[in-house]
Amino acid sequence: MVQSTTLGEVLVTHADEIVQCFVSALRENGLPPAGTTRAQLVDHVPRLLAEIAERLKAPTRPRADSPEIEETAREHGTNRWELGYDIEQLTREFDVLRHCILQFCEEHQCSIPLGEVDVFTGCLGAALAEAIAEYVRHRDLDTKERVEAQSLLYEAGDILIASLDIQATLRRLSRLLVRRLSVYCCIELEDFEVSDNPLLAHTDPAREDSLRQAIRATTNPGWRHGYPFARNPERAQLGGATVTVTADDEDSDARRELLDRIEARSWIVAPLQTQHALQGTLVVVRDSSAAAYAAKDVPLVEELARRIAMAIDNARLYQKAQQERQRVERALRAKDEFVAVISHELRTPLNSVSGWLTLLRTGQLSADRAEHALDIIDRNCKAQARIVEDLLDISRLVTGNIRIHPAQLDLTSVVDMVVESARPAAEAKRISIEREMEESEAILRGDSQRLQQVVWNLLTNAIKFTPKDGRIRVSLRRNRSTLELTIADSGEGIPAHVLPKLFEPFYQLDSTTARRHAGLGLGLAIVRYLVELHGGSVEASSKGLGHGAAFTIRLPMSPAISTTLGITKIPTESFSATLPALPVALTGTKVLVVDDEQDTRELVATILETAGAEVRVAPGATEAMEVFTSFMADVVVTDIGMPGRDGFDLLRAMREMDERRVPTIALTGRASEDDVTRATVAGFDLYLTKPVEPSKLVTTVADLVQAAKPPS
Repeated sequence: MVQSTTLGEVLVTHADEIVQCFVSALRENGLPPAGTTRAQLVDHVPRLLAEIAERLKAPTRPRADSPEIEETAREHGTNRWELGYDIEQLTREFDVLRHCILQFCEEHQCSIPLGEVDVFTGCLGAALAEAIAEYVRHRDLDTKERVEAQSLLYEAGDILIASLDIQATLRRLSRLLVRRLSVYCCIELEDFEVSDNPLLAHTDPAREDSLRQAIRATTNPGWRHGYPFARNPERAQLGGATVTVTADDEDSDARRELLDRIEARSWIVAPLQTQHALQGTLVVVRDSSAAAYAAKDVPLVEELARRIAMAIDNARLYQKAQQERQRVERALRAKDEFVAVISHELRTPLNSVSGWLTLLRTGQLSADRAEHALDIIDRNCKAQARIVEDLLDISRLVTGNIRIHPAQLDLTSVVDMVVESARPAAEAKRISIEREMEESEAILRGDSQRLQQVVWNLLTNAIKFTPKDGRIRVSLRRNRSTLELTIADSGEGIPAHVLPKLFEPFYQLDSTTARRHAGLGLGLAIVRYLVELHGGSVEASSKGLGHGAAFTIRLPMSPAISTTLGITKIPTESFSATLPALPVALTGTKVLVVDDEQDTRELVATILETAGAEVRVAPGATEAMEVFTSFMADVVVTDIGMPGRDGFDLLRAMREMDERRVPTIALTGRASEDDVTRATVAGFDLYLTKPVEPSKLVTTVADLVQAAKPPS
């Protein structure tokens, strides 16, 4: 029989025996997870028994709960969470402890007052409640961390698969990591060409430049990428100890500055390793503003590193696999686009020439209109000749057969001549051309015709891309032994990513049917080649869309005597006369003609009007819809390639508002089978290519009108 007179004395005097009984009972009931040691099972139980005994010693019966018991119970709950217990096991464990204590007292015939049993039971219940609460807190925290980690992995995965641009992708990812996981992130790539390596990010972007400077100030490879540990470790490392910087180290000052700037409290560094090779290193760092990394954080960083490495490896393999294919596709696409553009550019002036010639042969044009027709023919023939000459020049450029015939000349006179020649086109758009020429002669040795071609291409480009009421500045000045000619406009401007491609043959920012500006994309390539043949250089600059552009040519000067060139002025004439009526063929027929080229609009309208039709014209799809709502056209003749909204957009808009389904003819310079098929599928009734014979156009319109009439 135990001589103890109180339960508190039993808990103190026989604590070891009670604990032994408790451990044996736990194992008999199979409560502990496999591999749990006796020390882990005992944990805080002796301390808990001692604290309950203290509560039982009080002269008056204390409350069951107390700070000491609660603290011990919380530590016990943490221990059981770490051992892998569940809530049921934790609850049963306290039942086992209570049973062991009461059984011990019973076996040793220890008399316990009822009041002590109440206090004991209350203390044990309070301890269980605190242990469970702490266990649940750990469980909820772990669940939250798991959800956050999974969310981070999902978000990182979305970023990594969104683009094959590794530099942009990793820059976005590093921003994500400093927002969700660290205050500083560094991703170093091995043998991967990116302009910004290593990629680093900080929660305070203003500090990134200073960090880069500190990194560049170090020469030791283990430090140059911004973290105080070995570069490219074989496995993930968790760090945070103070790094010793020796005084005799040649990089000691730079290293100390780097550590100060990072303010590193803890870090994790993980290799970006795949089965193929080491792709680089991932580093995440926390400072004193966040909790230090723990061992449980390492698997998350390792998984991020694995996914980053896979993304880099996939991008590398994809780039290698796709290089040749992309090159071939670019070549084929460029060829197809060039064929379509050249077809349009050649057929458009040819359409005006052929049509007006046919009308001239009828002998029924008035003298004024016949003169105007000749002007149009002359203008379009010259335009077509320029296209052919550009094609020949680009062919000579590719084969290296362009030759220049140098002579002494004054570049000022060349510029003056081109400016005056282009002035009518500028005045038609109310564009002012300002000249800034130095009074001294600009003597050089060069080919006057080729230099005229260079200046003409640049100036006409400026006129083409400058809106009405714009301004163009042409300046020529000496810079030591170099002449600098700059043509700057207030036009549309050039995106930064386009500038490096401007001087490539056949390059056009927009080659679709809705492109706003005509051209083959050869002029600037020819300019660069001709300038380089003269020993000079050319460059383009722009502050972006809507801010205009400037092209600067630099040519070496010559001390020889100049040759003054004359100034040629090309007069312009207006046309407002009307054609007399011709024998009726389309009397009573209403036709809407849509084309962005004024000469083509005028030609088609004249052909139809001479056949007796009532014609309305529109320069684009938007204007055409305004006319269409009030003009009940029997037939619509429209171009396909127009700026903004093309012919397909116009057809869809008309079909949506016109229940009559007015017959529609596509009249265009694009003549490939794909173009014809696309137009047919879109719903055009007929497809005519430029140049079109007037008689064929009139006959086609008449046939469509006749076919659209309901049977009598």
